[in-house]
Amino acid sequence: MVSLGLNSEVKNLTFKDATIVGGEYVATVAADCNGKVTDCHVTGNSSVSGMNLVAGVIAYNSGIISDCTNAAAVTVNVGDNNWGSGGVVGSNYDGIVMGCFNSGDITGSGSDRSQICGGVVGGNWGSIIIACGNTGNVVSSVGSAGGILGSDAYRLPVYACWTKETTELRSGTQISSKDGVGADNNETDVLYACYSFADASAVTEAITEMNTAIGNYNASAAEGKKCPYQWEAGTDGYPTLVKTE
Repeated sequence: MVSLGLNSEVKNLTFKDATIVGGEYVATVAADCNGKVTDCHVTGNSSVSGMNLVAGVIAYNSGIISDCTNAAAVTVNVGDNNWGSGGVVGSNYDGIVMGCFNSGDITGSGSDRSQICGGVVGGNWGSIIIACGNTGNVVSSVGSAGGILGSDAYRLPVYACWTKETTELRSGTQISSKDGVGADNNETDVLYACYSFADASAVTEAITEMNTAIGNYNASAAEGKKCPYQWEAGTDGYPTLVKTE
């Protein structure tokens, strides 16, 4: 798989009906990213499967992933360990994921209780997730799972994200996710205006709070890391992203 270095940038790619199969670091765009990935999309009847660090777009991220979507079914069968598998990013380490959306189902199985599955990001380690959404079903048979992320080990903030409440969190025995948004170690002081919706009835009020959270993040974010998105109600009543610049 391709590795993207510090100054690399990939943008405007679409993968349709892709089938990706591997062991570790398995994804459509790149195995790992330390640069920028923008406006990349996995569509159609796509699927990605492997044993560790499996994702629709980027397996392991230390850079900036923005405006990317995944519709691929992501399947991970964990052996000895799993650092995270997700719809857009498998493991987010000291990186940023913003303005991304997952609609693919994420399914984890195997024997290791460290299995981590997330709708947008699997494992979040010292990273930021902002303005992302998920409508895919997320299942982890023995580990932790969540509609936005599977585990936030360092309890870094998650801003203005949402998931459909129909997401099935897990059927295992570890700490359950909080309202479908996060998972292990996630508490209210690291979730800023994050919501799970059973239907679209509460979206209007939530959108106001999510856009406020984006503004608060941008007030202290460094140049190049600000979030150029706002939420508005889509045609289906659920939040949809619009670019502000």
